[in-house]
Amino acid sequence: MNPIYDEIATVVIDCAIKIHRALGPGLYGSVYETLLAQELQKKGLKVERQRPIPILYDGKSFDEGFRADLWIDPGLIVEVKSLEMLEPIDLRQMLTYLRVSDQPLGLIINFGEELLKTGLRRVINNPRKSGVPQGDQKTDLTKGSDPTAGKKQFTAPTQSKPSRPAVAPEKFATGGKEIRGF
Repeated sequence: MNPIYDEIATVVIDCAIKIHRALGPGLYGSVYETLLAQELQKKGLKVERQRPIPILYDGKSFDEGFRADLWIDPGLIVEVKSLEMLEPIDLRQMLTYLRVSDQPLGLIINFGEELLKTGLRRVINNPRKSGVPQGDQKTDLTKGSDPTAGKKQFTAPTQSKPSRPAVAPEKFATGGKEIRGF
């Protein structure tokens, strides 16, 4: 993985901690999303809110397969939550987002936790590391050299059931958990 993703993730986490210290838990996720985008832009990062990510299913392209809460160049996906606690589906959802968009790293930040460090999850996409097939994936890159201009197309498996991702929690520098996919 490119070290730039780790550098950007550190900036994102620092900004999230700053916001959480100032406001605490209890606001809507959209409020934290807005404030985090503002803080990241002040740090000089290019941030896009509610970025649509296309998918390819059954031979048809759908322009809005999902929307990333925050897309930070060159492609770090940040999902902002304001929940009592994260559920396993939140981690699976992020791993799917990373696979569909062909990005290596995503962050889930749950501002609803009393201590923000317990609401941080770093999710890594390692689609081919184990050699386990993950379904038919096709990439359709749009014109341009901007890496964010590329659109990942995902074709869902048609015959066999995809294997479940192995998640192995490890300690993250801020005290959260790191989740790795295949």
